[in-house]
Amino acid sequence: GTLKEMLACAGVTLDSDPAKLVAGTLVAPSHLRTMGFRLQMHLFMHEDPLFRLKCEVRITATPVTTSLWDKHAWPSIIPEIGASMRRTRRVHGVAIDVQITGSIKAFSWTHLIRAIVDVYVILSLPSIIVQFVAMYLLGLVSEVYRATARTKLNIFSKFHGTIGKLMLAEVAFRGLVGKWDGHLRDLGGLSLHKLIKRLKDIFEQDALDHRELVKMASVVFTSMDKDMDGRIEANEFIRACTDDGEITLHRMALFFHSTHSMQFMRRLLDDTHRLASTVYS
Repeated sequence: GTLKEMLACAGVTLDSDPAKLVAGTLVAPSHLRTMGFRLQMHLFMHEDPLFRLKCEVRITATPVTTSLWDKHAWPSIIPEIGASMRRTRRVHGVAIDVQITGSIKAFSWTHLIRAIVDVYVILSLPSIIVQFVAMYLLGLVSEVYRATARTKLNIFSKFHGTIGKLMLAEVAFRGLVGKWDGHLRDLGGLSLHKLIKRLKDIFEQDALDHRELVKMASVVFTSMDKDMDGRIEANEFIRACTDDGEITLHRMALFFHSTHSMQFMRRLLDDTHRLASTVYS
């Protein structure tokens, strides 16, 4: 801006009285133009969350003596004399000081990655503590947890166990309904009354009364009767006995389904399909 605009921002003019701008008694000329002054510019820079820069300017005027002696010499108008003329003039000016404060944001990939890593470490710390307590500070329970964690999972070796449980479940259902011949779809279903009767014999030594036994049977029956038709059919019973959370009947069927798509990473990192093909061939 111009000097006039900066003086207007400071609230003074060149004709302002310096004695009124400072506290106490000041012996000074009657105008700033005949004394001189210093303009102090305070710039405060800051950005909003959308990275829009804003600058706030505050200007103050302080009366100070800012004089400069201007000395110029000219040759004499009569060269033969060999003398020269000299004029001395004192001028008053304006001294300007600038002070900048604030902050300006700048994007940095280094700081971003470091922040993500710090947040991940902080969030993962509770789970690490829980795992340490579960693995080493619970005595016998920790031994069970450690043994489970060390168990090697082999999908190919799980196939025979799943098939074994499948066949046992079929035989068990045939025994419950009392039919040893025929297809599964022709065996009928297991009613709630039959389930209560079987559970009564199993929990005879646990001293459960009839009401508690009916409550248990109702809960089990509801969870096993997936189609809610009032009876537990063979496929529902077999799925309840074999779906242990690792390899269900549906997942096992997909391993041998010829039309099931196989991802590239599975072909590269898993050898289950190669082992199955080798045994079959």
